[in-house]
Amino acid sequence: MTPVVYILCGTQFAGKTTLAHTLAMQCGWTHVEVDAIAESLLDSSDSEVTEEQWTVSFNTSYEQVAASLARGKSVVHDATNYARIARDRVREIAHQFGVPVHVIYMAVPIEEANQRRIANQAQPQRHDVSDAGFLELVSSLEPPTADESVFVFDGTLDVVTWIERFICD
Repeated sequence: MTPVVYILCGTQFAGKTTLAHTLAMQCGWTHVEVDAIAESLLDSSDSEVTEEQWTVSFNTSYEQVAASLARGKSVVHDATNYARIARDRVREIAHQFGVPVHVIYMAVPIEEANQRRIANQAQPQRHDVSDAGFLELVSSLEPPTADESVFVFDGTLDVVTWIERFICD
């Protein structure tokens, strides 16, 4: 089977990592999680990820995508990928290997993602995102366009059902 790359796109707390993890488990793909790479670079769980660490994290994720494709494995790239240029970088790697690329846009309502973020502050399950950081990403998010081969996850179906219906048969 020809490998494929799925690029996740959406705000923080939209459910990207949950979807990516389930895709990887259900379809046998490689899950490249930029947040996990960034957190591995931190000195303590309380420190903020620096711009330099984000750069290293994204570059590492690109290397992991290429390595998985070189082994013939499909990949799900798990990051906000909020700007077209970020998605284009992953797309360039996939094209070097001649594999198709699709974007999964997490069209979860902003209010729902924000409620998840606030719940995470009360009972941390992952690194916190400040009010300002969340609002900045929301305001700068560039939704994918039709020419990016987009699948839309809007949260109306549970993740497993959505994957079975639209991604893995």
